[in-house]
Amino acid sequence: MLSCGWYLPAFPWIAFVVNVATNVILLRTRLCTSIVRSLAGSFVLGCVAFIMASVVCGSALPATERAATVAAAFLTYASASYVFFHLVHIPEASVRIRILQELAARGPLSEPEILQFYDAAKILDIRLGRLTRSGQLTYEDGRYYTGRRRMLYVAKLFRLAKRVMLGAGA
Repeated sequence: MLSCGWYLPAFPWIAFVVNVATNVILLRTRLCTSIVRSLAGSFVLGCVAFIMASVVCGSALPATERAATVAAAFLTYASASYVFFHLVHIPEASVRIRILQELAARGPLSEPEILQFYDAAKILDIRLGRLTRSGQLTYEDGRYYTGRRRMLYVAKLFRLAKRVMLGAGA
């Protein structure tokens, strides 16, 4: 019987690396120009890698442990993939999601009606207020300055991740 004890904790992460690498290749080579399609395709390919590893190593487990171990490993893979999806996609999707939710709740709306609930100037004021209250920004003499730099570092990390995924022009 094949011994896969060392491999079991690793195979959701190996599948995740397949997922991320596939997404990078699809987007960088322009084989896929849609972010959502590349994320879905790379997730499916990661699932294929996961299933292959599960078949090989799952057969080495006692039947009583097999289902629970494979389920826990798949949840790990799916959770990591979910975080990756949002890392890449949510900055682009947040505006669309808000508009679609409002249209679903209110029905068809004209552009001036949409601007009533999605007023960019109002949203900017709210965000600047939050950043100032949290100390991320300071306001002096009519100008904003960076305050605490923690969120700036997080933003730089997200920008780097997006450049790695989508290329320098993203």
